[in-house]
Amino acid sequence: TIDEGVWRQVIDYLPTQGFNTVLIDVGDAIQYETHPEISIKGAWSKDKLKKELDYMRSIGLTPIPKLNFSTASVFLFTPIGKL
Repeated sequence: TIDEGVWRQVIDYLPTQGFNTVLIDVGDAIQYETHPEISIKGAWSKDKLKKELDYMRSIGLTPIPKLNFSTASVFLFTPIGKL
């Protein structure tokens, strides 16, 4: 997890430098209701994440979540003859 003060400093700084988009690596730093065991210590709740996303949007940033998918998904979307 990141220090809250550092997080806010970085987020507030980005628009002043012309940034308008932020890629957020959500990973295991969110408390998932269906699988709480995968969250790390200090993980944000869904409400905390929503507040931060709303704040980013309010200062002109577009947040984009980076979600990790299993590499096995390649096999789901590759025709069998191409494997």
